[in-house]
Amino acid sequence: MPAIFEQFEQVDASTTRNFGGTGLGLAISHHLARIMGGDILVHSTPGKGSVFVVNLPMPISAAPTKQVSQSETLPRFNLDVLVAEDNAVNRLVIGKLLKKVGIDAEFAENGQEAVEKLESGHFDLVFMDVRMPVMDGLEATRRIRGRTDELAMIPIIALTANADSDSAQQCLEAGMNIHLGKPVILEQAVRAIESLHVPVPV
Repeated sequence: MPAIFEQFEQVDASTTRNFGGTGLGLAISHHLARIMGGDILVHSTPGKGSVFVVNLPMPISAAPTKQVSQSETLPRFNLDVLVAEDNAVNRLVIGKLLKKVGIDAEFAENGQEAVEKLESGHFDLVFMDVRMPVMDGLEATRRIRGRTDELAMIPIIALTANADSDSAQQCLEAGMNIHLGKPVILEQAVRAIESLHVPVPV
C-alpha cells in the first residue's frame, strides 16, 4: 500500500505474473490529481476489494448558456405529407427529420401504394423515392400527372441516391418538381418545400 502510487510498482514483479500493466496508471493519476490541487486516496481490505477516492477542488461554474438547436431556427409547417419510401430505416429517418419542422408524415412502401393513398386521402405534398418495388417513383409520378383532377397538380419532391444530372433530368421529365439526393438533409428539404409555395408555414 505505501508504494501503490509509485512508478513501476507491482505486487508481483516476476515475468510470469498473472496480471499485466507496468505500474504507471496509478502514478500518473496521482500526479495529475496533485497538479490540479487535489489528491487520490485508497482504502483496501484483503479479500474484499479496494476503494479509490479522488478529491479535486472545483469552482462553481456559471449556468450554461442555452444552445439553440438547429430545428428551432427552421420554420414549422402545417402540411399533410405523404412519403413514398420502401426502406424502413429511411422511412424512420425521414419521418423524424420532418417532425422537427412540425410535419407528421404518412408513409407508402411503393409507388402503387402511394398512388392509392393519394386517391383516398388529402395531401399537400409528396416525397417520392425513385427506386421502389411494385411500382417505382417515376411511374407513380407519371400516373399522378396523367390525371384530370386536382391531384395531378400535387407537388412531388424526388428522393434518390443518384445525385447525377441524368437522374435529376429523369425525375423532372416524369413530372417531379424537385430532385433531392439521399441521405435527406433537413435544411435542403425545408428549402424545397418553401420553393414549391405550398401552404404558408405556421
